[in-house]
Amino acid sequence: MGREIDLLRNYPKAKRDLSKRLKQKTEQVRNVARKFGKDFFDGDREYEYGGFNYNPKYWSEVVDLRTISPLDEKTIIKSVSKTKKAIITDISNSFCGISSTISNTIYQNINNLKNKLEIISLPFCPEPTSLKLVESFYSDRYTIVNRVLKMFYIKKTIQLKRSSKPDVPGDWFEGPF
Repeated sequence: MGREIDLLRNYPKAKRDLSKRLKQKTEQVRNVARKFGKDFFDGDREYEYGGFNYNPKYWSEVVDLRTISPLDEKTIIKSVSKTKKAIITDISNSFCGISSTISNTIYQNINNLKNKLEIISLPFCPEPTSLKLVESFYSDRYTIVNRVLKMFYIKKTIQLKRSSKPDVPGDWFEGPF
């Protein structure tokens, strides 16, 4: 008790000379880096992450609807007009839900879509209570990633171990079941 332990003793040491790099960084560069702003990510390479060119072909835009009444149709149409592709995720089923309303808005206003719209929602049936049925009922992040890959014609699927209890939001949850 009371003895200090050096936790960095077994930590790997850097092979490059960090003192040289430290001398290269001016106070102005450090200030830009601390702000994590546009110059840090998209500016010159000396600020850290900048200096990259981004291909607009792979840009994506996430429209997070805060309200559905009134539905912000302008934002949806403007976003889909840029890429001519859309994936709609909905936490309810798609029949008569917000996802069908959004897809209808897109199809009425945009003629030249590159792909059919992808809707990821719950199946149109009662929610199951059996664990075996629940496993394939809910969509998760892997479902969304695989649909994106399919939309861009990338022949790859992501298969990771899914949760053994997909209807439980986390380890912290203590529900009635």
